[in-house]
Amino acid sequence: MATKKFSPAQIAAQKLFAERARAGTLGKTAKRKAVVKRKTNPDKAKPRAYVKRASQATGAPPSKRLVTRRKKALTAPAGYFPNPKAAAMMTGYQVICMHPKKHVVGVFKTMAEAKQIATAMANAKGVAYGVKAVKVHKTHFAV
Repeated sequence: MATKKFSPAQIAAQKLFAERARAGTLGKTAKRKAVVKRKTNPDKAKPRAYVKRASQATGAPPSKRLVTRRKKALTAPAGYFPNPKAAAMMTGYQVICMHPKKHVVGVFKTMAEAKQIATAMANAKGVAYGVKAVKVHKTHFAV
């Protein structure tokens, strides 16, 4: 049975490991310097929304969505970052033509409605149609 030879890098790593194990320095790292604590003023510790601050990348004023998000972030628990647009999303159902060039035929509110359309189109055109659940903005279905 043939065995694979070690590469020069593997041999060097084995030697280094053996040297550190003999010296007793294996697993020890340099100690980090203590972090200097910053003093905070209790009056200025109140959270603020930096709504009027310009974008750091482009210098443009913040969008309405960002302003809303920053305002909601002040009332949210620590570690939670709200997304106002997520509340406006709902599940929709796409009808997809399974022709070699797949394409979306339409998006519907209910699975039953999407299946009905897919079945009718499949019977009329002789091509398979599929239904897939997707996230859609509520305004997509606004009348």
